[in-house]
Amino acid sequence: MKIGKILGLTVLATLGLLVGGSQTTEASVYTFSVVPELPENQLAKKAGYFDLMVNPGATQDLKLKYTNNTDHAVTVNADVTTATTNGGGEVDYEGDQKKLDPTLTVKTQDMITVPQDVTLAARETKEVTAHVAVPQAGLTGISSGAFTFRDKDSQQHAQAASAGMAVKNVYAFQIAVLMRQQKDTPFTFNQIQRSGLQLHTVAAGQVNARNVIKANLQNPLAKYINDFTTVAIIKKADSDKTVLSQTNTDQQMAPNSNFDLAIAYANGAAMKPGKYVLDLTAYGQKDDQGGYQFTDAAKTTKFAHRWHFEKTFTITGSEATQYNKADFTVTKDAFNWWSLLAVLLAVLITVFWFILWKRRRDDEEESEQN
Repeated sequence: MKIGKILGLTVLATLGLLVGGSQTTEASVYTFSVVPELPENQLAKKAGYFDLMVNPGATQDLKLKYTNNTDHAVTVNADVTTATTNGGGEVDYEGDQKKLDPTLTVKTQDMITVPQDVTLAARETKEVTAHVAVPQAGLTGISSGAFTFRDKDSQQHAQAASAGMAVKNVYAFQIAVLMRQQKDTPFTFNQIQRSGLQLHTVAAGQVNARNVIKANLQNPLAKYINDFTTVAIIKKADSDKTVLSQTNTDQQMAPNSNFDLAIAYANGAAMKPGKYVLDLTAYGQKDDQGGYQFTDAAKTTKFAHRWHFEKTFTITGSEATQYNKADFTVTKDAFNWWSLLAVLLAVLITVFWFILWKRRRDDEEESEQN
């Protein structure tokens, strides 16, 4: 079980979110638990999530066992979402569903319905049915999403508490749902090598009030990019000098998703306007027989795939000023008293020289008149 804090208010309990993983949870920690009853068409037989082999136009009921772990009634709220990739290079089942990737043709939530609210009496266990309807056109590759289950009363209390600036935890279970028509990927090696990763926009930005360069990476295919490593180098367009460099390892991208890879400035370093070039190399799918290798200080790793991109981008003066002001780590220019003193001294010398010159001239004019 992987637990992460969401927006400082929500604690998320995740079940089986990595492809091929098998995870369990300690139900007594939470007010309720949800256990999937794996059907006959389940591929990963011992997993804690659904991994279904389906056919075009097929319908199916999925069974979920809800259990109330408390001595009072609990209402379990459920919904279904499509997997995305977050800014940390992780598959996210609670990502913004309004900003799904344009290459996504079938959303998980459009294929699965589940009762929104189910009330359980104290210590009650109840079987709940979710319904799956695969489009007649079928699926290409993997459809990835998840059920999310929340304690409705705790959720409402947390929303009320957040309005009053208090902190309240909400516990939520997620159970991944993968669906496909064939076990092996339908994409050829050349397809993945040619189209399996795309670089789109590159621009200055911020993450958590820190200056970064954001490189938008897209996985346009209906497959996971596992063991994802990126090596980013940024240089001035007219120079070979490296301005920024960053390596990210052990990332993962969801099918048909995109995210902004954030290449961070060092603490205290200011963003400067100008034209730059991003040189980005990405590796995917660790493979001892792979044709590409990445070496860091610790070891050499072989990968099945490698992608390389170069893209020119510009940081404007107004962008640099705006982001440097907002980044609390940037060393702000201190007021230079020595420079001010030098300017004042120069002014005083000039004024003193002018007064002496004026007096000498007046004395000479007076002597001539006499």
